[in-house]
Amino acid sequence: PGSFANLLSLESLVLTGNQLRKFPREILSLHRLVSLHISRNRFDIFPIEFFNIVSLQEIIANNNYLSSLPQELGNLTNLT
Repeated sequence: PGSFANLLSLESLVLTGNQLRKFPREILSLHRLVSLHISRNRFDIFPIEFFNIVSLQEIIANNNYLSSLPQELGNLTNLT
């Protein structure tokens, strides 16, 4: 995960099925990220800062432990 910071042009990131419990904070530096696949992990919350990646158009997050989504999800106006 520490190497994400070097991938500034990355548009799609697939972290599916890794049993991750916390979001790698390095994702926050991926300002061109359009698609994020985080299914089949152990996430129980989205960090608020995550919703500052306004380029996101797609988030696939099924099969996690999320009980609710924060209001800040509305900041991602490009989601389809």
